[in-house]
Amino acid sequence: MRQLVFVLFIAVLLIAGGMLMNSLSQQTATNSPGFGIKSQTYNPEANPAAVTTNKAAIFIIFAGVLVGSLGGAATLLTAAMWLFNRQIVVAHQTPNQGFSWSLDPAKKNSFGAVLATNTGIVIGVIIVVIIVLAVGVAIASGAFTPH
Repeated sequence: MRQLVFVLFIAVLLIAGGMLMNSLSQQTATNSPGFGIKSQTYNPEANPAAVTTNKAAIFIIFAGVLVGSLGGAATLLTAAMWLFNRQIVVAHQTPNQGFSWSLDPAKKNSFGAVLATNTGIVIGVIIVVIIVLAVGVAIASGAFTPH
């Protein structure tokens, strides 16, 4: 019952706000409704209360980008949580073995095995090292100093 009253209150508030906005947008200097607000312009592109096709198109594009971004973020978070949960289940099913920092890929639970099975990590580290070296060489050669 409280939720229904709250929704009805919000609906009445929005309807009253719309009626007030409509009456304010249609006023002129001679028929001011007494709110003390006068329209500064009659240009529909500059008037925030007037709706034009350009404003409608911009609003539709903005709303689409906003909803798409929220949907994309929700999908990304859902996929990440699913993958994390999956890895937790896999970790609970495997027997307890200590992690070894050995580079031998033959050892099952070692750093070398992780690098051998996940080549993306190796490629990512190589790319980061190349970028750091390139920026270091650029700074050392004075590429960022003004001439």
